[in-house]
Amino acid sequence: MAQLKIDLIVDDKGSIVVKDFGGNVTKSLNTASTSVAGLDSRLSAIQKTIGVGLAAGAAIGVAGIVGLTKVMSDAVELAKVQEEAEAKLGAVLQTTGEAAGYNLQQMKDMAGAMQSVTTVGDETIIAGQAILATFKNIRGEGFEKATMAALDMSTVMGTDLKSSMTQVGKALNDPIKGLSALSRVGVSFTEEQKEQIKVLQESGDIMGAQAVILAELEGEFGGAAAALRDTFGGSVTAAKNALGDMQEQLGYVITKNQFFIEAAKLAEQTFISWTKGIGDNEDAMMELSKTIVVGVVGALDGLVTGVEAVHLGWTMLKSAIPVVANTMVAATDLMFAGLRNLLLPLDGFFMAMEKAADFMGKEFVNPLDAIQAKLDAVGSVTKGVMEESFQDIIDVKEGYDKLHGAIGTIKTSLENLDVKRAETADIARKTEQETTATVVVETAKQTAARDKEQAAQLKLAEDLHDKLNQLTLSTYEYKVSKIDEEIAKMQEVAGADRQLQDDIVAYRKLKLAELGEYSNMYNRQEQ
Repeated sequence: MAQLKIDLIVDDKGSIVVKDFGGNVTKSLNTASTSVAGLDSRLSAIQKTIGVGLAAGAAIGVAGIVGLTKVMSDAVELAKVQEEAEAKLGAVLQTTGEAAGYNLQQMKDMAGAMQSVTTVGDETIIAGQAILATFKNIRGEGFEKATMAALDMSTVMGTDLKSSMTQVGKALNDPIKGLSALSRVGVSFTEEQKEQIKVLQESGDIMGAQAVILAELEGEFGGAAAALRDTFGGSVTAAKNALGDMQEQLGYVITKNQFFIEAAKLAEQTFISWTKGIGDNEDAMMELSKTIVVGVVGALDGLVTGVEAVHLGWTMLKSAIPVVANTMVAATDLMFAGLRNLLLPLDGFFMAMEKAADFMGKEFVNPLDAIQAKLDAVGSVTKGVMEESFQDIIDVKEGYDKLHGAIGTIKTSLENLDVKRAETADIARKTEQETTATVVVETAKQTAARDKEQAAQLKLAEDLHDKLNQLTLSTYEYKVSKIDEEIAKMQEVAGADRQLQDDIVAYRKLKLAELGEYSNMYNRQEQ
């Protein structure tokens, strides 16, 4: 129930003055406006909090999805590398009839066991086994020892395992000829060992000859790969290898899952079918693409309508308070008008006093007129605020109407566009067909001229290559022969002194290492 409180006071001049009526009404309106502003602020704060929470949750979710995708991608890639290495080894074993004496699973077990005592991953070892298995004279226990010897030699020499496998494989497959390959990388054999190897191989005991070579490799490089694992860096590498194995197993969930294999095949056939279907129904697909684009624009208009409803609702809600305040002031004005009619004699008395005061030159204000003036002032304020609120609603509505109009114009324009193959594509296709014969003829001429030029360049390159090889081989072999002459003299002087003989061997390795690029070029030619 609304209450109207009017305070009247009589000043020292005998005038009746209205106190606080307007102030109370204005204060009430200010309080209401402050409450609305506070509500608006709290709603904005809640909106921002919800927005921040949703954004943080979305960021965490996206980060988790990206992280999981990265883990699975790495796992699948590692599994693919492992499977490719196993597939290559399996192909070699099948081609050679498992001449090495091991099947694929046994080879994999051997690689896993060697990974557990070295820093080399089993997929790398398996790739090396595929190379070593191509040498059919290496079999049984000799194959396993040869694999470990290559690992040790690769560790000491700092070369990749494939190169070491190739060098060891050549040496063991034909021990007499293979000695030179090992000598070039720093492995030295005494004359007694060379003779022993020759006798054993010529007598048909190739495994005995291989045992002499493996024993020498063991004496020079044995245990190097295992020793490296016991270092801090080796332990870290071993841990990475173990992690890689775990990721491989995770990847196998996909790569060795028949479901995903069949799903990939099904996807392939589906894409092929879709491609043909799109080509066969090009006109319909073009029309469908237009329909989709127009539909997206229409959906955008619907989205704008939803936002408009929310915006207008909130604007109208904020406008409700000024409307209520203006209604209360108007009702108060009507009540006061009725009251003043009831107090007409008193009003007449006040009017007489006003005239008398004016006659005497004094100031007198009719309190009823003062109250009416306050009501008019407050009514003017509330009416202005209410009109501004209504204007806000109108402005919002007009803004959305313009946006709907713009979207409608775009949609109509899109609907009026024709759907057909671009003329430029047909022109290009026609031009291509018309010039095909000419292009073929010109291409044939250019190809013939280019082939002739390339043949001449190839001949020149082969000649230069042969000359370079001859120069390199002769230079390298000459330098090696000089080193071996020097070593032979030293060994003769050293006699049976094992320490001196070991020092001489080490000296020879250093001298061979000084040959640098000559050695690398020579090895490439031999390979």
